[in-house]
Amino acid sequence: MKRTLEDYNKGKWYKWGKNEMVCYDDGKPLRNMKHLNTDFVEPRNKEDCIGDFANCVHEDDGDPYICFNCEAEQIRKKYPKVRYTDDCEWVIPKSNHKRTKGTDEREMY
Repeated sequence: MKRTLEDYNKGKWYKWGKNEMVCYDDGKPLRNMKHLNTDFVEPRNKEDCIGDFANCVHEDDGDPYICFNCEAEQIRKKYPKVRYTDDCEWVIPKSNHKRTKGTDEREMY
């Protein structure tokens, strides 16, 4: 069974599956996407930070912090088809999931 959700930015109607995630990029709906696990992103040293203010704090220097520029570069390098949504979340197409060899289980990125 499908339900209808309204895209309030454009006033258009879209059909979404019952368990389908709804996310938007620049007000446009994205379909067949999954949340991206960003645990692999590492903070850089202040000298290596590509952010405007060198905000990254490495674990050796205190509480780790990753600036957005360094986070975005590392994520986009590993997943070129990644999208940053209007809800400030990273999502990737469902087709970017690896199947574990010999099983039907999927490994989530």
